[in-house]
Amino acid sequence: MNWVTALNLEQWAARIGARTQLSELVSRLVRATAKDIQSFRFPTGDSAQIPGYDGRLTAVGVPPYIPDGIRKRRRLRSEGD
Repeated sequence: MNWVTALNLEQWAARIGARTQLSELVSRLVRATAKDIQSFRFPTGDSAQIPGYDGRLTAVGVPPYIPDGIRKRRRLRSEGD
């Protein structure tokens, strides 16, 4: 079995495509985990490049992964973004 290393993640994160891939991954994980989703907006593809919040979710929480209520996820940016 191949494990992902910190170096693998650093190299992946340095790629432009990682931004859209991360947004897609978070979107899929939230949909697979959250219960009773009332509002969901996690742009993917080219829309994931727009500055600001990456997504907004209103749902019944699934601790510890998703807290109850309205949640916004802000993109982590490196210097120069």
